[in-house]
Amino acid sequence: ELFQELLKQLKAAGCEPKAVYFDNWYAASDTLNLIHRLQWVFVCNRLFGGAQVRKYKFFGASALIGRLKGVKHKVQVVKHGDRFLATNGLVPHTTRSLARQYQNRWVIETVFRALKSVLHLEKCACRTLRAQFNHLLAAIHAFNFLSRTFPDLGPEIAQREFIRQYRAGQIKPQEILRHAA
Repeated sequence: ELFQELLKQLKAAGCEPKAVYFDNWYAASDTLNLIHRLQWVFVCNRLFGGAQVRKYKFFGASALIGRLKGVKHKVQVVKHGDRFLATNGLVPHTTRSLARQYQNRWVIETVFRALKSVLHLEKCACRTLRAQFNHLLAAIHAFNFLSRTFPDLGPEIAQREFIRQYRAGQIKPQEILRHAA
């Protein structure tokens, strides 16, 4: 429900993504229907408990087009290893093309991992929603700063290099504030 509410807010704010990528935790039928109503394309990893989809033999590389239980529009489904990928995109897909598109989600995973492990996103002790939002925003700004300042380094090494340069006097506090503005 929170994911769906966020999608509605993004649409109201004028966001028009090329595609919405997510894993099976968010692939409920209501979410797929909402994204389709918002006229966005989704690509997701979807679990199928029933034998309906599993009975099909996914020979070759073409997607199967049909309907999912509770989903009010047609989708394409491909089998990729032990998972099924689904999209409401109209362009015909093969297993390889949809799997390649789904890999775009990995960038999101690596950013969140860095926000959590390097920039301590999960260590917020704030009690108010505004303070938590400010903490999240500060972590995202820090990630962007490190990415721009040290584009050839991963987040952990960039953070260490930033600290080293700061302690050595090579980076001044006013420079950091200028980048934040």
